[in-house]
Amino acid sequence: MPKLINTNIFVALSQKNIHYKIIKLIILKLLLSATPLLAHYELPREIDLMMIEHDLNKCSNSKINSYFFHKEKDPDYLLGIYNGTNLDLECLREQFQNKITNYPVNFLSDPRIKVSHDLSYYKSYITNFNRVVCGERCYLDEDSVLFVDDNYWYIYDLYNSYGHKANFIDTLENKIHIELFESTHTKNIVFDTITKDFLYLYDGILEFHDDYYVARYSKNYFVGGGAFWYSAIRDYQNNIVGLIDFKSNFTTCEEVNLYAWTNQLYDFILETNNLQNCRIN
Repeated sequence: MPKLINTNIFVALSQKNIHYKIIKLIILKLLLSATPLLAHYELPREIDLMMIEHDLNKCSNSKINSYFFHKEKDPDYLLGIYNGTNLDLECLREQFQNKITNYPVNFLSDPRIKVSHDLSYYKSYITNFNRVVCGERCYLDEDSVLFVDDNYWYIYDLYNSYGHKANFIDTLENKIHIELFESTHTKNIVFDTITKDFLYLYDGILEFHDDYYVARYSKNYFVGGGAFWYSAIRDYQNNIVGLIDFKSNFTTCEEVNLYAWTNQLYDFILETNNLQNCRIN
């Protein structure tokens, strides 16, 4: 079983990084604002996180622990995880709804905060007051809440693109897999509920094993442009161990130099002469 560790690729930020005095001043300004909609939806990300934490504290019977993730070279959070015990979801729904009521978002198709449940995974969903997604219409997207006995993990999707999915991994103990969906690929993050460490894995549809994982339909680009998808076996340091069905409906056997932008994949192809195997098969 892999041990998840923090490396220089990613950073977990604790709640101690937030400046409480600044937050209080901004929230006060928000309450007094003549344009509450604009003020509310241009709050700094740290304020948004503090409001979530305040509501979770109010609706839980324990101290809240918070963990945030972003890539080192990108300051924008991808994910926030809050952990506590005895969460009252109806209380949380009311707290979220109060924010929508006090600061109405007129362009939402449905301004109601909703809670739903997936009993097969001991998981619930709640629409988030500050996660507005707009396509043909604007709506409030969902966050996930995972439960084990009295403990809960609130998964806050800060990437806020095409939604997310969060579940405990059946084959790895105490690990939560969070999928952040894009239009053409999926970002993958694993959180260890014991060590509190994050692991940023390769994009694609993942299958987990003790010492390796399989990433299917990972996305990359040819030299000069044009995307392709491929499947690979990787260790938990994200190194390629082997390629799977390289020639498929998603990938063809192109000239080696067209893969030069793919870094690790290109090196693996050169080392293993995999394109020759691709053409034979």
